Amino acid sequence: MITFLILLSLFIKENLSFIDSTLNYLLNEDYKEVRERIKILKEKVGEKDPLPFLLRTIYLYYFTEDYAVYDSEKVFLKEIEKLTEVSEKHNEDILWGKFCKATALAFKAMWLSEKEDYLNALNFGLESVNLFTECIEKNFFLKDSYLALGIYNYGAHIIQKYVGEKILKGERKEKGIEQIEISYKEGKFIKPLSASVLIYVYIKERQKNKALELAEKLYKDFPDSRILLWQVGRAYAANGEWKKAKEVFSKLYEDIEKNQKKSYYQRASIRYWLAKTNYLLGDKEIAKKYIKEALSFIKKTKWHEKKYLEKRINYYKKILEKS
Repeated sequence: MITFLILLSLFIKENLSFIDSTLNYLLNEDYKEVRERIKILKEKVGEKDPLPFLLRTIYLYYFTEDYAVYDSEKVFLKEIEKLTEVSEKHNEDILWGKFCKATALAFKAMWLSEKEDYLNALNFGLESVNLFTECIEKNFFLKDSYLALGIYNYGAHIIQKYVGEKILKGERKEKGIEQIEISYKEGKFIKPLSASVLIYVYIKERQKNKALELAEKLYKDFPDSRILLWQVGRAYAANGEWKKAKEVFSKLYEDIEKNQKKSYYQRASIRYWLAKTNYLLGDKEIAKKYIKEALSFIKKTKWHEKKYLEKRINYYKKILEKS
């Protein structure tokens, strides 16, 4: 979701209402409408402009994260390569090409980081940041661009413990958080997305009140987005608001069971959270039911985060067996 920064670029090619509406379609998982818009853009600007490939990459990243299905990962990675290729060949607007290439590299860096290939993630991430910085220095984009820089610096801080400070020097955590906050406070087009990233960061940094405040704002503005509902639910959970967390996860459960039948990872994940919230609210029998179902679904998925979720599910399974 952090990659929606790139939708700011559409302001150059289209207009503000197009940015806002496309962003809303994506946040509310209206993928059919997004695909139609990509098709229209491709017909309008042609295949030499990176814009339609850029938008398709965004869509595929969002879709892949939303559904957590292994096959969509392959399509997403191919689109990154295509976006990089078209961006490098785009000579009509040099900064536009550089920005698009920077975005492609940022996607690859984030994906490699998720797969725990940290050294390669750093290499792609640094190249991406250098290109973004050049664009910012030439006022190609506004403060929204700080989201990408903040994500890189905060991510680099996390990666430091794996690669060592000799390879990745400097204190990056505070700088990264500050840059993400700038994109939220001073950016014009991506406030809900910057807020979503901040929720994740605040939870990780144990700044629970800040996370909850932002989460409640997102819940009010985007009550039906699965990606954002996950953030809201986790923020309530991090703050010990188990009843409210259960309410959000129950709503998410209904959506997933209706629209994501083949997403075994998400079906396992939502059951894990419902098991946890019900257990902590004293409904142990319901919790046992959800944990049993979660174990069944997690075995069916090939998603790369499977082992971490399976570990958490088994942890609560043992707790419930003793209760």
